[in-house]
Amino acid sequence: MTRFDLSKKGKEYTVITPGTPLADLEAFLKNNLFALVTDENRKFVLAVATFHDLESFVQRRGF
Repeated sequence: MTRFDLSKKGKEYTVITPGTPLADLEAFLKNNLFALVTDENRKFVLAVATFHDLESFVQRRGF
């Protein structure tokens, strides 16, 4: 079981939702291996996205 160090307060994170612009997701994935896509209230993880997923999506949609 993994335990997280809760004593380190103030650690910033980026909220990624289905409404996040693709450009923002691309910028995030340049510095991170994956993104956890959550609902607006950050209660549920809806998906895990990688840079490869983003590339495939853009290619299929013809952006």
